[in-house]
Amino acid sequence: MKYSLTWSKKAEDALGAAWLSASSEQRQIITITTRAIERELEVRPKDVGESRPDGRRMAISLPVALIYQVFEDDMLVRVEAFRLVPRHR
Repeated sequence: MKYSLTWSKKAEDALGAAWLSASSEQRQIITITTRAIERELEVRPKDVGESRPDGRRMAISLPVALIYQVFEDDMLVRVEAFRLVPRHR
């Protein structure tokens, strides 16, 4: 079964701000990575990332991190926060 995926306004705004301030190459990486995480969340959200307090989870695929919540009864995943994670050198 496939879960529906929604984004909070806060998460959408953070994604948009990161994308707009990124270079063309970075934009492509942000887009590809975010979409890859979304595809996983639509299929197996409880197996992605790691648990956080209050029933939230965090999925990281550098350079993207998403905080989300899974609502099993509604087959819904809600992305609550987006951020870019710097790569360690």
